[in-house]
Amino acid sequence: MTPTDPRDLLKAYSEKQVTGDQVMRGLAEHKGWYVPALFAVDRLKTELCDHAIIFSSEFEAQPNKLLIFTDAVAAHRADGHRLGVFSSAFSGSQIFAALDARYESVSVNPCSPQSESWFIDREGFALANLWGQVVELEKALSSDPGSDALYARLAAHEGFIILVNQENLPIDVSVPNIEGKSAIAFTAPDQCDAFMAKRSDAERARLKRVTISGALMFKQLQNFDLAGILLNIGTNGVVLSKDKFPLICAAAGV
Repeated sequence: MTPTDPRDLLKAYSEKQVTGDQVMRGLAEHKGWYVPALFAVDRLKTELCDHAIIFSSEFEAQPNKLLIFTDAVAAHRADGHRLGVFSSAFSGSQIFAALDARYESVSVNPCSPQSESWFIDREGFALANLWGQVVELEKALSSDPGSDALYARLAAHEGFIILVNQENLPIDVSVPNIEGKSAIAFTAPDQCDAFMAKRSDAERARLKRVTISGALMFKQLQNFDLAGILLNIGTNGVVLSKDKFPLICAAAGV
C-alpha cells in the first residue's frame, strides 16, 4: 500500500518501493504544507494560516528558490537558518498551481535526510502544475457533478489518457444502467497504470494510450456513437454522459 504520510512516501521512493508518479500525487494531495509567508500572500493570495513557524525576522534565503516543508517536524530541522516566517497548512495542489517562471526550483524538506527530501527544477514545473490539476479535478468529479466549475476543469485538463485500439478508435465498454457503450479515459498516468496492470498480456497488446487535452478529447468524442465516457475505471470511476460533452467544450470555447 502506498504510504499517505509524505515523508514516509519519500522514504519509500528512496527505497524504490513507489514510483515518481505516486510521489507527485501524494505531494499534490498533501494538505499540511509549510510555505514562506510571503509566498502564501503573493502566490496563494491569503494571509490566513493555521500555524506559523518563525525562523527569523527576515527571509535571507534566495527568493527565486522556493523552500517548502511537508510538516512541522521537517520544518523544525531548519531551526537556526534565517528563513523568515513560514505558515501552514496549504495543499500541494495549491502550491503546484502557483509555480511559475519567477522561481528556479522547489526544494522539499531542506535540512532533512535526502530520503525525506524532493527537488523540482523549473523544467519540472509543468508536470507539477499538471499533478495539481489532477488532484483538483478528481476532487471536483466527486464533489461538483454537473457544475460549471467541473466542466471548466475537465476542459482545461491537459493530461487525459484515453485508450484506443490499433485503428486509433476509442476503446468502449458497457456500463451498468447506461444504454450504449462508453469510452475509457483516465485523469492521470497512475490511474491508467492501475487499470492496465489488471489486464492480460493479450489485452494490453490491443490497447494504446493517447495523452490528450480535455477540450480536444470531448470535442472529438462527439463524432462517435457513444453513450458517454468512463473516467478512472477500476478506482473511483465516474461516468459522464455524452450530452455533457458540448457543455465541456463550451467551457473551453471550442
